[in-house]
Amino acid sequence: MDNNKRKALIEWVNSLVPSNSIRSVLDLQDGKAFIQLLQLSDECLVPEAPQTAQQRLDLVKQYLEGFYSVSLLPGSTLLDFKLIVQDSVNRKDKEWELGKILLALLEACVLEKKNNTFVTTATSLPELVQMEIMQMLQPLIINAQDVGNHLTEDFADILTKTTVTQGNMSRVTSTPNVDHSFSFSRFSNHGTGYKCIFKVKVVVLSVHRVHLGY
Repeated sequence: MDNNKRKALIEWVNSLVPSNSIRSVLDLQDGKAFIQLLQLSDECLVPEAPQTAQQRLDLVKQYLEGFYSVSLLPGSTLLDFKLIVQDSVNRKDKEWELGKILLALLEACVLEKKNNTFVTTATSLPELVQMEIMQMLQPLIINAQDVGNHLTEDFADILTKTTVTQGNMSRVTSTPNVDHSFSFSRFSNHGTGYKCIFKVKVVVLSVHRVHLGY
């Protein structure tokens, strides 16, 4: 996982659920932060607080299966929840799987109707962190516009890519070009820094209008 992507995910989660801050992606394996993210999205999604890590992970798995209309069986190449609770699995593989689950969950929360907390919190983060978040969400939301809420086999590949900034432009190395009419951000010079304008909220609202037939 790219280090800047890792840091951006951790910072976004900690800003959303400061009462259960994490220091590494591996801290997510008890499922507590996942559940708190679901509760932020919609309290109705978690009617009763699960008592064990397995129960919490099972609830997150059920939510993602419903949101993305997919069956996440043990050994799934999309998201393998069983892998993260196995003691025999090395830390690197666990971190990768947890990072994929977190990315899928955050994208779902941004695409949900009650996304204001997630978008507003992202816009309050440092500009470089915002940029990393936008780069992670961009291919997923483009995909949602094209084919609906669906996880592709390579959806998490963005986590391995390095965002390169040059002047007031940014790009992600080793990723396909996307339609230039779709933009999450603009960068405009202001003295020695840049002002990042986060446009996810506008895009998400337009996605919902398409799904609702407006």
